[in-house]
Amino acid sequence: MKRLVSGLMLTLLITSLLAFMFNVQPVKGEWTGTVYIRADGSIEPPDAPIITHDNITYTLTDNITSIADGIIVEKDNIIIDGSGYTLQGSGASKGTDLAGRINVTVTNIIIKNFSYGIHLSFSSNNKISRNNILGNGDGVFIVSSSNNNIVSDNNVINSVHGVCIEHASNNAIIGNYIANGSGNVFILLNASNNSISGNTIANNGAGIFLAGSSNNSITENNITLNNYYGIWLSNSSDNSIYHNNFIDNVQQVYYKTTVNANIWDDGYPSGGNYWSDYTGTDLYSGPYQNETGSDGIGDMPYGVNENNVDRYPLMGPFGGLTLKGLNVTAYPSSEVCLIFENVTSEGTTSVNVTDVGPEPSRGFKLAGNYYDIKTTANYAGTIKLRIIYDDSNITLEEELSLRLMQWDDVSQQWVDITTSIDTENNMIYGESTHLSLFVIVTPKPARVIPIPNVPGSFFFKNLIITPAESSIGEEQNFTIWARHPLGISKVIAVISWGMETMMEETVELNLVEGSEEEGRWQGSWIVKSDRSCYIIFHFRAWNIEGGEGLPLRFEFEPYREISLEGFPSERAMEWACWSGARPTPKWAIIDPCNPKEGEIQIYAIRYVDSKGVRAVTAAYIPYPSGNKQVIIDLKLVEGSPQDGWWMGAWKVRYYPPDEDYQVRFEAWNTEGEYSEATLTVIPPYALTIIATDGGTTVARVGAITDLPPGTYFFCRGYCVEVRAIPDVNYLFDHWELDGINVGSTNPYTLYIDKDHTLKAFFSAIPPLMVSINPLSASIIVGQSVSFTSTASGEYPPYNYQWYLNGSAVSGATSDTWTFTPTSAGTYNVYLKVIDSAGNVAISDTAIISVVPQLTISISPTSASILVGQSLTFTSTTSGGYMPYTYQWYLDDNSISGATTGTWTFTPTVTGTFRIYLMVTDGKGNTAKSNEAIVTVAPKLIVSISPMNASTLVGQSITFTSTVSGGYPPYTYQWFLNGNPVSGATSNTWAFTPTTSGTFYVYLKVTDAKGNTAQSDAARIVASTVPVGGYSIPIQLPTTVKPVTIHIALLTIITAMLITIKQKTRRKHRQ
Repeated sequence: MKRLVSGLMLTLLITSLLAFMFNVQPVKGEWTGTVYIRADGSIEPPDAPIITHDNITYTLTDNITSIADGIIVEKDNIIIDGSGYTLQGSGASKGTDLAGRINVTVTNIIIKNFSYGIHLSFSSNNKISRNNILGNGDGVFIVSSSNNNIVSDNNVINSVHGVCIEHASNNAIIGNYIANGSGNVFILLNASNNSISGNTIANNGAGIFLAGSSNNSITENNITLNNYYGIWLSNSSDNSIYHNNFIDNVQQVYYKTTVNANIWDDGYPSGGNYWSDYTGTDLYSGPYQNETGSDGIGDMPYGVNENNVDRYPLMGPFGGLTLKGLNVTAYPSSEVCLIFENVTSEGTTSVNVTDVGPEPSRGFKLAGNYYDIKTTANYAGTIKLRIIYDDSNITLEEELSLRLMQWDDVSQQWVDITTSIDTENNMIYGESTHLSLFVIVTPKPARVIPIPNVPGSFFFKNLIITPAESSIGEEQNFTIWARHPLGISKVIAVISWGMETMMEETVELNLVEGSEEEGRWQGSWIVKSDRSCYIIFHFRAWNIEGGEGLPLRFEFEPYREISLEGFPSERAMEWACWSGARPTPKWAIIDPCNPKEGEIQIYAIRYVDSKGVRAVTAAYIPYPSGNKQVIIDLKLVEGSPQDGWWMGAWKVRYYPPDEDYQVRFEAWNTEGEYSEATLTVIPPYALTIIATDGGTTVARVGAITDLPPGTYFFCRGYCVEVRAIPDVNYLFDHWELDGINVGSTNPYTLYIDKDHTLKAFFSAIPPLMVSINPLSASIIVGQSVSFTSTASGEYPPYNYQWYLNGSAVSGATSDTWTFTPTSAGTYNVYLKVIDSAGNVAISDTAIISVVPQLTISISPTSASILVGQSLTFTSTTSGGYMPYTYQWYLDDNSISGATTGTWTFTPTVTGTFRIYLMVTDGKGNTAKSNEAIVTVAPKLIVSISPMNASTLVGQSITFTSTVSGGYPPYTYQWFLNGNPVSGATSNTWAFTPTTSGTFYVYLKVTDAKGNTAQSDAARIVASTVPVGGYSIPIQLPTTVKPVTIHIALLTIITAMLITIKQKTRRKHRQ
C-alpha cells in the first residue's frame, strides 16, 4: 500500500514539473488577446497594455497581438492613442472595432494583418488620424449608416482595399497616403455626400471605385501609377471630380456605363484635372479658349466619354506637384509656370502673388505683381520661368522693354533674369538656379512738364506760404509778388491736395501792397488736408488786356520759400528737379529736398526771354559754413533760347543732415541782362519703418507709393501714410512710434517733424477652436439645458451649427442653444464652427442624460375622521434620479420628522386639513404630489334620560337622547339588558316592562361616517303590588353587573318566600 501511494506521489510530482516547464508566458511587448474598453470606462482584461487616468484618453503601453479582434470599443467620446505601438492580427477579424461608437478618436497606432484594420458600423463623428495601417484586407471599413467620420493623415499600405465606404454618407477622407494595394484603394458603394480630398493614391491595383454613388466630392488627389485604372465608375452620377492629378495610370478613367454624367471641372478659370496623357496645347485663354494668350488650361477639352468631359484640363499638375521636366503650374496661380531641369525628390510648388515687395531698381517701375515662389521639392540645375503679364496698362514701348527681375537676398538688389518676351501671348521668360521673389518691371515713363504757349510777360517773386503747420479747418495765408508793365488785372491760385484722390479749389488773390503794375497779392484758404499733406499751389495771372501769364507751379513743402528775383518783364521761369540720368528729354520729377550722397541729381529750369537766353548756371552751397559753392553750367535740352528748358547734373558730395542748403539759378540773355532764382531746401528727417515677423508694410507720400520697410528721408511737414499688411495666418496687432504704442489704426498717418522709427507688430492667428458648456448634465423630460460656446482663432465672423446625436439641429445656428428633451434617453450634443475662410472646428461632445419626469401620488386622497383618530398616508414615486428625499406638508407647513414615504396623521382639533408630499430626487429635482383633504369632526357623544327610575309592571318610561359630535345624520339603536330592542331606532324610546325586575337600558349611535358611540346604561326597577301591601325596598348600586342583578333578584325572591312562609306559620299557630 505504501509503495502504491509513493508511486502515485512521484507521478503527480513529475506531471507538475512538466506542466511547469511547458507553461511559457509571453514576455513583455508580446501581450496576446482581445482588449475591451467597456461602456463604464473600464479596461478588460485588467492586465491589458492600455491605461487611462480620466476615462477619456486611453494610451497603449505595449504591443498587442491577437488571433481574434484587437481592440473592441464600447465607450463613446474617448481618445485611443497608440503611442506608436503595434496592434497585430493573424489575418482575420478586426483590428479596432468601433461599431456603434460616437466621437472616438484613434491615432498613432500601427495596425496590421487584420481582415479589417479599423471597422466602423453605425458609427458617427469618429476621427481616424495619423495611423500606419499596413497589410490588412480593408484598411478602413466604413459601412451601415456610419456618417460624419473623418479619416485623415494615415498611411494605408499593402492592403487589398485602402478605404471602403458602403451605405454611408458625409464622411471625409483627407490627406492620406494609400499605396501598394492589390485591389481598389477607395470603394464607394451606394455612398453619397462623401469628400475624398488631398490623398495620394499610388501603385495600387486600381485607384478609386464608385458604384451606385452620387454627390461625392473627389478633389485635389494625386492618383498615379495605378495598374488598371485611375478611377472606375458604374451607375454613379453627379459626383464632382476635379483638381486631381491623373498621372501614368494604365487607364485614367473606366466607365462601365456611359449614360451617367459627373462633373469633371470647376469652371473657368479654376479648371479641371491634370491628365498626364493630355496632348493638347495652351495657346489661348478664356471660358471658350478663344482669346489670345495662354492661361495654364488646355485649349481643347479632355474627353472621358460622350457624356463626360473635362472642359478645362490643366496643363500642369494641380497644387504645384513638382516633377522633373513637367510644366509646373505654381498653385494657386495659373499665371506662373516653371520647368525644373532636375528634380531629385517631388514636392509642392506655390506662389504668393502680392503687390508688396522691395522697390524696383532705379529707373524702373512695376509692370505687374510680385511673385514669391517656393517649392518643397529638392532640385538642381536651372529653372525656366514663364509668367503671363497684363498689357492693358502699359504702352507698346514699355512692353518691349519689360524685364523679369529676381531679388538677390545677399546683395539686397534686383537681378535681371530675362531671356525673352512673347508680346503676342503676353508672356515673359527667364532662367534662374533658385527660387525667391520675382517681379516684372518696365523703364519709368517719360514725364514732360507742360509748357503753355502764352506770352511770357509776367514776373513772380517771393512766394511765401504761412503758417507752415496748419490743421484742418484753420485759415492759411499765402502771398506772391507779381509785375506786369500793363498792369495785372487778376491773380488766382489753384490749390490741389489729397492722398488717394486729388481735389482742387480755386482762390482769387487780392492786391495788398504796391500797384497793379508791381505789387504783392495775397489770398487765403481753409485748410482741408491734414498738416498740409501733399499740397500744390498753381499760380496764374492776367494783364489788363486779358493776356495770361506763364503759370508757376509749386509743390508745397512746409518751411520752404522760393524766391525768383530780378526778371525783366519780358522773361519768366518755371523750375523742376530730377534725380538720376535719363535719356533726354524724358525726366521724372522728384523731391529736391532729399538728395543722397553720391547720386547724380539733375536740375532743370525753363527760361522764357524774347531776346534769347545765352547762359544758365546753378550754384550749390552745400556746406554748413556757406563759404563753398559748386557752379554747374546748364545746357539747353529742349525748346529754343527764347523759350526752352536748361538742364545740368551734379553729383551730391555732401549732404548736411541738420541744415538748409540752397540752389541758385542764374541766367544771362544775349544782351547780358542777368536774372536769378533761389531755391532753399530744408534738410529732411529720417523715417525708419520696420515690420516684425508675420507681415510687411507699404508707405506712400503723395504720389510716391509702395515704399517697403526701410529708412527714408522726408522734409518737415510731410505726411507719410504707412499700411501694415499681415502675412497669411497673421493679424496686424499695433504700431510703435519711437517705442510708444500708438494703437492699431491701419493705415497710420505720420507727420514728419523729427526723426522717427515706426514699427509694425503682427501676431499669429491662433487656430480655430470652439468649446461648449456644459459638457454633461442630468435632467428630466421637459427640463431645459442651455448651452453656451466660446469660439476663437482664425478668421471671424463665425457660422455655428449645433448637432444632436450626430444630426444638425434645424435653426440652431447661433453661439447658444437651449435643449428641451421630450423623451428620456442619452443625448450627444456638439457644436461645429466654420470661420469666414472655411476652416472648421468641432467642440467636444456633451453627454446629456434624460430620465422621465419626477411624479408622486399619495393615498388616500380624502378622508373624514374624528379628533383623536389616526389616518396613515402612503406614497408612490417614479421618474427622476434616485435616491429620493421626502417631506410631508400639513396646510403648507412642513411636518417635523415626516420624512419617509409614509405618514400617520392623528388630529387633536377639528377642522379641514390639506396634506401633500414634496419629493426631491438625487439631482435636486423636486415634485409635489396631489393634495389630500381630511375633515376632522369632534368626538361622537351620546347621553340618555332618565338614568334611574322605578316603575310598576305595565307602566311605561320614555327615554330621550342627546347626541353631539361626529357626522350627522345619526342612526340609533336602543338596548335593553344588553340586547338590541327591535324597532327601537329613533332618538327616543318608551319602555313598558311586562314583568317586575330591574332593567338596564342604553343607546348606541352611528354617525354618517360609521363612527359609533354608546350612552351610559340607565337602571329601571319594575315591580308588581306585593301581597299584603308589603314591599321590600332593596337599594342597589346605580351600576350593577348582570351577576349582581341575578343575585339581588334571587335574594329578593328568597326573602319573599321566607316572609310568606313565616306568615303561613304564624297563621297556623294562631
